[in-house]
Amino acid sequence: VGRSQRNMTVKCGGITNGKRTQARINNYDNQRFLTIIGLDVFSFGLNRASQLANYSTPRQALHLLVRTVSNGGNFLLDFGPTADGRMPLFVQDLLTSIGEWLGVNGDAIYRTRPWSVRNEPANNHTWIYYTRDKHANSIVYATFLSWKSNHLLLTVPEPSSNTVITLLGHNQPLSYQFNASEGLLITLPQLT
Repeated sequence: VGRSQRNMTVKCGGITNGKRTQARINNYDNQRFLTIIGLDVFSFGLNRASQLANYSTPRQALHLLVRTVSNGGNFLLDFGPTADGRMPLFVQDLLTSIGEWLGVNGDAIYRTRPWSVRNEPANNHTWIYYTRDKHANSIVYATFLSWKSNHLLLTVPEPSSNTVITLLGHNQPLSYQFNASEGLLITLPQLT
């Protein structure tokens, strides 16, 4: 997997939502919803006539999952077996990839709520989606599905004196710098 295909979630503890973020709050407050998609973008269930190119990639499905959860929604991914009850191998592979990502980054999805700011565009046209821990409002997750450099700039979160930033699936705290006019610059680890 190349660097641009990696997925990651940064966990920030002790984060506050600064005054400059108020204009970015979306209008999803207190609205629960369900996003339902099929793995085949043109059909629910298994369509024998469908082309392989019609199926979502793990990255596409994960992007919609993360975007949905960051806005307070639930996500349902539909897939169907063959007529004799078997799951095609390419569907198994796709679901395994999604499961592996959730195995590392599931804390940013499960038992979370939308943060006061749902998302922000990042450098290199990568979106960052925010969620917060259901029980600890000061734990914020910033999830993005690709990156091309060793730094991530978050323009919304403002760290406190006790902020610790970690990368889910990585044991060491990450170093960061905060500049009130530019944002929170996080140094990402070298991953192979």
